[in-house]
Amino acid sequence: MIVNTNFDEAKNIMEKTALITVADVREECEYVTGHVENAVNLPLSLLIDVPKSEGRVFAESVVPDKTIPVMVYCRTGKRSSLAANALDEFGYQIIYDMGGLSGWPYGLSYD
Repeated sequence: MIVNTNFDEAKNIMEKTALITVADVREECEYVTGHVENAVNLPLSLLIDVPKSEGRVFAESVVPDKTIPVMVYCRTGKRSSLAANALDEFGYQIIYDMGGLSGWPYGLSYD
């Protein structure tokens, strides 16, 4: 199930959901320029620009439990939508699509 969210809803979900994976689906070179706090890097290219079985294995290596919600975002919202669809195809049960990071008002992490 894919649920589209806005920034306020996304922040609320992140704060109130005990277990959630926040996934930045931009490339690593973009991720290091600033990302949502505690987000993991899950580049879209490694999900869909490879054979489907390899994309599934990569997703499972980063987010092994498909029952834990995953929130995805990118820069503008296009890649997050593609990533959400891929994760849905891979069997993840709850996927929140936050869309684009541009304008995120809650600060960024650079670790």
